Amino acid sequence: MTEHSAPSLFDELTRCRPWIEAALFYGSGHHTFDDIAAGCYAGKFHLFAKPAACAVLEINQFPRAREMHIFLAGGDMAQFRDSAAELDELARQFEATALTMAGRKGWARVLDQMGWEVQPETTMRKPL
Repeated sequence: MTEHSAPSLFDELTRCRPWIEAALFYGSGHHTFDDIAAGCYAGKFHLFAKPAACAVLEINQFPRAREMHIFLAGGDMAQFRDSAAELDELARQFEATALTMAGRKGWARVLDQMGWEVQPETTMRKPL
C-alpha cells in the first residue's frame, strides 16, 4: 500500500501561484507573490487550496471578535462557491465569529449565493 502525503506548502503555493498573482493584479500593489508566500510560511496568512481555486486568509483579532478575512482569492469561481461549507468550518476551527472579504464588485454576486451579506461600508483610498 502506497501512502500519499499531503502536498507541501511550497507545492501548493507553486500550483496556486497563477491565481494568486492574478488576484494581486487587481490589488493596490501592497503585496507580491513572494510577500504572500513569506506570510504563509510565517503563519500570518493561511492558504486555502482547492484543485482549481485558492484563497489566502488572515485572522483579524479585534477586542470583541475574531474574523477570518479572505485576503485574496482566484481560480474557478464555481469551485470556490462549492467550498463554502469547508471554508465556514475552517473559520470555526480558528474560532472566528465571521468571514469577511474585500474584492471587486463581481464577488458580491458569488458571495450572495453563499449566504454572505454585502455590507454598506465602502472602502476608500487616497494614494499619497
